[in-house]
Amino acid sequence: MIYQKQLEAAKPVILGLFILLLLGAFIFYKQRFLFADDAHILFRIINEGSLQIPGKRYGSFISQLLPLEGALLLLPLRIIMLLYSLSFILFYSIVLLLLINTFGRYDLGILFSFCLTLFVSGTFYWPYNEMPQGVAWLLLGIALPEYFIKKNKPFLFSFLLFFLFFSLAIWSHPLLIIIALYLFLFFAINGVLNFLNKGQLISLIVAIAVAIWLRTYVISRDNYDSNLLAPFLKLHFYEIPGVFLNTHACYFIKNCFTSYWVFTIVFCCGIYGMIKAKKYVSLILSLFFFLCYFLVICVTYPGLTESFFVESEYVPFVFFASIPFIYFFLPLLAKKNIIMLLSALFFVRIIYIMLAAPFFINRVTVLEHVLDKMRINNYYKAVIVDENNLNNEMRMTWGTPEESIILSALQNEHPQRTFVIMSQAEIKQITLPGKDTLLGCFEKRPFSRLNPHYFQMDTSDVYHIMELNATGTNYKTINYTERR
Repeated sequence: MIYQKQLEAAKPVILGLFILLLLGAFIFYKQRFLFADDAHILFRIINEGSLQIPGKRYGSFISQLLPLEGALLLLPLRIIMLLYSLSFILFYSIVLLLLINTFGRYDLGILFSFCLTLFVSGTFYWPYNEMPQGVAWLLLGIALPEYFIKKNKPFLFSFLLFFLFFSLAIWSHPLLIIIALYLFLFFAINGVLNFLNKGQLISLIVAIAVAIWLRTYVISRDNYDSNLLAPFLKLHFYEIPGVFLNTHACYFIKNCFTSYWVFTIVFCCGIYGMIKAKKYVSLILSLFFFLCYFLVICVTYPGLTESFFVESEYVPFVFFASIPFIYFFLPLLAKKNIIMLLSALFFVRIIYIMLAAPFFINRVTVLEHVLDKMRINNYYKAVIVDENNLNNEMRMTWGTPEESIILSALQNEHPQRTFVIMSQAEIKQITLPGKDTLLGCFEKRPFSRLNPHYFQMDTSDVYHIMELNATGTNYKTINYTERR
């Protein structure tokens, strides 16, 4: 069904795309890892000397191996950050090369490229999200059985690897269960699974069912994922029309014609391809899963419009649009036109990624200016009182204790400076730690629990409370005074 030889024309295009992504991860490593979760996880890896897997999303271990090894070898902090930034794209690149060079699955290579671009702008600078990592594991699991069966390898070997990679995928992010069900039904309907005999097909169905049952069982007992899904599980049928009109629904629809219009083109071309091929069952299936996932997202995040976060949650939409596009639209084109079309689509998305960079560049500049002011006042630990200005400028400020100490270490300060941003109300509710304790993101960490090779504290200095006097966003001229 798939014209793999025809799709092979896309190989230089997607390889070029991944080279650009690697280059971006290299250039913007500081912007990517002085931001919220990324700085927090890096800080914990270095100080705990072990993998840090939040929310039982174990598939994310792969991106932590390089920075962990770097910390254990006592490599310079800048090198560890660079390794961490590159590790994500390196993993994705290895998966891509396996898909197209080893397995000959150019369809999955193009699909993976779309997953890393169609809804990516700000989220490129927030690499620590598990969805793309789960997609990589899932695509490996999909490609392996056919490859080993054609190589006349024992099916048990294929089965075990499929179960492993499929499990890693849905443990990376539970929403990948929806993608997996869609892919299985789509492939079954369109004969993509014909390389399996009946017994092998049943075995893989059992593997999928067991893996999904185990994941959903754990979700039901895990506060993080179960709390996210709670609004959807409590949704009443009569409430559904209102969901499609909430803030997030309007945000998504609007951006499909502005920021994410390339996705809309791919989606419409896929629909055209299915209609032209008279694949009406596939059309209904794709639209059904699209609407179901749209409902899940709008119920789970009804008012959320923070692009860098929601973009990672939009990856499943890429499957419902790209699979029909790859299977039914691209085969209609000549090789030359496939190259031109994919090059244009990827080029536009790279431009959007570049346009998102100034915010993250400016965010690091803000961190540097605050540290400069602390340096002038000879403060090593500070609480910055801020009601709106810094929060508006930085979007997320909960990670500043660890972002600032990492940045101070990069500036070769010994001991390092650290600050946290709070409102007046938050300050009144917290007891500031003693001289020998770091006020971290979610903890008060004594200096004895810092890795002394990378981080030191001035245990003679207390936390100073500093107020923001000036208004506006020009942080080069902001003045701070110590609150008496």
